[in-house]
Amino acid sequence: MIQETRSKQLAKLAHASPKKLWAAVSKNKGDRKNSCYPSQFFSDIDAVNSFFASVCTDPLYSKQHVHCFVRKLSVSDVPEILLHDYEVARLLQRMKASSPGFDNIPSWFYRHCSCEIAHVVAHILNLTFSTGTVPQQWRSALFTPVPKVPKPVSLASYRPISVTPLLSRVAERHFVTKVTAYFQLLIMT
Repeated sequence: MIQETRSKQLAKLAHASPKKLWAAVSKNKGDRKNSCYPSQFFSDIDAVNSFFASVCTDPLYSKQHVHCFVRKLSVSDVPEILLHDYEVARLLQRMKASSPGFDNIPSWFYRHCSCEIAHVVAHILNLTFSTGTVPQQWRSALFTPVPKVPKPVSLASYRPISVTPLLSRVAERHFVTKVTAYFQLLIMT
């Protein structure tokens, strides 16, 4: 009986408009108002922020250790990471639709204005790569706590999903691609 009813409902939706399809989805997914975060965990925002900052921060990180490692490499050892304007325009045109980060610059802006802003973005990325310094704005992220378990009992029961600025993600992806290719060459030789 349940199967017959479900079949009839789905048969009606086979030729339905997108509006009717989304209405059916909304009807079936239930009341999401009751699934909000428990107030006892999120009443003190500063405590929540401190908790997730401590989880996402390496207390042993030292900028001097990183710079010390970089200085040991000769210029010929380091892969070419710097970008030309045409490469940046291509990277921006291929950017997938994604949530903007703290800067709130949407992906469509980068895609549609890629040629116009490629020179400026290339300059920012090349400064970042050549100095080894990540801009302060890229170090901030919007995070959403997502429960790890069905009924969370503490802040530790949540996983922080961080959304960084789109430009920092482009820089990270480019850097990882270049460095990965470099290390693959080292392994092969």
